[in-house]
Amino acid sequence: MAQGKSGRIVIEIEPDLKAKLYIELAKRQMTMKDWFIEKAEQLLKENGQQLLWKSQGKNTQQRKK
Repeated sequence: MAQGKSGRIVIEIEPDLKAKLYIELAKRQMTMKDWFIEKAEQLLKENGQQLLWKSQGKNTQQRKK
């Protein structure tokens, strides 16, 4: 997947999915950009917490040895 240095993200999805997504976003008074940023931040936060838990688990196991 191409990855440029700009802040732009371009994806191609089925037109029907795009239409349904825009309908749901309009109900929430959200833009695609707002929704994407919210989901991206949520994903990164969850991933960061998982990494933290994994590192804490390793430290606990090392102390038991």
